[in-house]
Amino acid sequence: MAVTISGLYVYPIKSCAGIALDSATLGAFGLAWDRQFILVDAAGAMMTQRTVARMVLLQPTLNLERNQLIVHAPGAHALAVPLDPQGAEGKPVAVRVWEGQPLGLAVSADADQWFTQVLGQPCRLLRLHPQSQRRVRPEYPESWQLRHQGWKPLNAQDQTFGFADGFPFLFANTASLASLNAALAGKQQAPVTMIRFRPNIVLDGLPEYEEDYIFGLTAGKLNFAFVKPCTRCSIPNVDPASAAVADEPGITLMQTRSADLGVLFGVNAVLTDNTSDILHVGQQVQPEYDF
Repeated sequence: MAVTISGLYVYPIKSCAGIALDSATLGAFGLAWDRQFILVDAAGAMMTQRTVARMVLLQPTLNLERNQLIVHAPGAHALAVPLDPQGAEGKPVAVRVWEGQPLGLAVSADADQWFTQVLGQPCRLLRLHPQSQRRVRPEYPESWQLRHQGWKPLNAQDQTFGFADGFPFLFANTASLASLNAALAGKQQAPVTMIRFRPNIVLDGLPEYEEDYIFGLTAGKLNFAFVKPCTRCSIPNVDPASAAVADEPGITLMQTRSADLGVLFGVNAVLTDNTSDILHVGQQVQPEYDF
């Protein structure tokens, strides 16, 4: 069976709702506009659904013709933010995103006021600063390269990316989600949707959890190195339709997908070089296996 792309998702504001795309421009930096904005609290710490579940109800949309990011929230007027304002200046703001410390740039007082009102706590909206130089932790691509020297050399280690947790790409597998939902059904629990896991690229045509054994993947002109299984936090327990927080699917994942690294679902990836391309839903891809 052919392996194809069944979903492409971009998340312009870290931990807010995602956007399903029919096609997307990708480079070593990630998908265009992915995690280019972040919310920080009054202390300057990043905000995520882990502690502010309501963030999932904030729905960004991209209006590329007007160069705007439009954000919708229940009970509030829409907010329009320039995607790429010309001549933006300001003091860089360091934001700790786990081990990384990308630089942000304040967007506007109006944006801060809007997010403060809809989330019910003081916060600021930052965009990725043009001087930000955040890179993937080197041990993952270096370890991958040692194990797969016969495939593609990694030449994109110095490419920076935005406010994603640790990698520019997250892949997931539809059959793996079906397996998880079957386990949930066996416990009389409701199924969950893929968007809870916040992938960028969803693959169809693989057996369940076969992504565990893939080390690379070619899609168009792009070669992806699958450098690390994705360890999961509590965010998949947040219902994207209501922001309600429950124990599932976290408990079932812990029971079925625990490993030394943690609870696993999906794979983090980087590009092997700085090539860019446009990928499409329905496009066939070629996985490379460790066995």
